[in-house]
Amino acid sequence: MSAYRDATVAEGFAYRYNIVPAIAPDNLDPKAEMWSLQVHVPRENGSSLSAQAEALAIRAASVADTTTLTWVTFIPEARVDAPTVAGQALCDYGSGYEFGGDNHGFDWKASSYRTAANAVITWSSMAVAGYTDIGTTHVYEKSTGKLVAEKTASGSGMVVMKIGSGSNWVELHMATHATNPFCSAGAIDDAFSMMLTQSGSYSIFSGNHRLMPNHYIYIYDGGSVTNVYERQYENVMCLMGPILCDLASLVGVAGNFD
Repeated sequence: MSAYRDATVAEGFAYRYNIVPAIAPDNLDPKAEMWSLQVHVPRENGSSLSAQAEALAIRAASVADTTTLTWVTFIPEARVDAPTVAGQALCDYGSGYEFGGDNHGFDWKASSYRTAANAVITWSSMAVAGYTDIGTTHVYEKSTGKLVAEKTASGSGMVVMKIGSGSNWVELHMATHATNPFCSAGAIDDAFSMMLTQSGSYSIFSGNHRLMPNHYIYIYDGGSVTNVYERQYENVMCLMGPILCDLASLVGVAGNFD
């Protein structure tokens, strides 16, 4: 068993560590799983958090040679009613049941999600390592709050890949596809392609997503987090496709990251 010691943490901050398989970038397994662990470093004195944050960011930026692009989808509520149409259940569980959500907002430190896709760019080699994961779906009896079932959907439709690179840029493609394992219809089904440069710019040049659940894209670079895209969901019927709910375009989302 290996151990890892992070000597860059600062008091009063929370950190999330992603544990991923040690696989060569040119031999990635799309089914490889990622585990997350969130920890908090307690404060022992009244020192300034802002000063610590600035020092930590400068130190991390001086040694970091990677940039991580992350795309997560999540349900902001703790639980949502099982979907029905005209009183008829759309899933194995209908009226009187709830599906578990993720119970948070647009927070890059949150460890719960419906889907997660990560692309780690190593600028010295222009290599890209992709990792994906799907959160477990839980079903609860609404009247009692009792957990009655849980299941994890297949991650075979999740994709993270490099589609091109140059002397100081990389083009990535991400696709997210995941069903509710208790439902026969509807799915999170989205994709986009993005260019990132080593100098710190990004641009999405193709892509869209269904308006369920919430979508959050951010970049972690040198200890700094840049929010790229945040979009709240409209309703559960958006999972059934564009006939019932318009797609949201991601084309033109662009900016700079630190």
